Amino acid sequence: MFKNDNKNFVNYKYQNELFSNIVSQFSSSFKNSKKPNLLELKKISYNFLDLFFDNLDSIEGYQLKRLQLNENIKIKKIEHFLMSNIYEKFPGIDLISKEFKISPTKLKKDFKSIYNLSIYKYYQSKQMQLAAKYISSGLLIKDIAQKFNYENASKFSKAFFKYHNILPSQLKK
Repeated sequence: MFKNDNKNFVNYKYQNELFSNIVSQFSSSFKNSKKPNLLELKKISYNFLDLFFDNLDSIEGYQLKRLQLNENIKIKKIEHFLMSNIYEKFPGIDLISKEFKISPTKLKKDFKSIYNLSIYKYYQSKQMQLAAKYISSGLLIKDIAQKFNYENASKFSKAFFKYHNILPSQLKK
């Protein structure tokens, strides 16, 4: 299955001797014993993933977003922080960068490289998607505006329209 060129979803027509060697090591580890060495399997798996990701950006149509693991984890923590505070006003780049000890420039660049949106646009899109669900479930627009800490329903409606291209009252109908 790994070597079949017609299975693009498995090997994306990847012809590489190193790749073939890793696949052979993997399959032979199961042939040689009923209970393969788990440490050896982990090593083979890491080698496979390492090779795959090292060559992924050279494949047509793929772009690899390379960040160090600790940077990636930090951005995921920031995203979690944002989602935990989804009902608040956007905390601001400066506050987030101080909180997570990352420069504002790096924060913006790394966040966009993972989520393909600026940090503010990402936050706003999550708020507006959640707001649309609340509207569809029958909550009053003024209550939703209050829930997301908008000064009034009018300002919420304007932000909602800007994102969804439809007024909350129209969606409710």
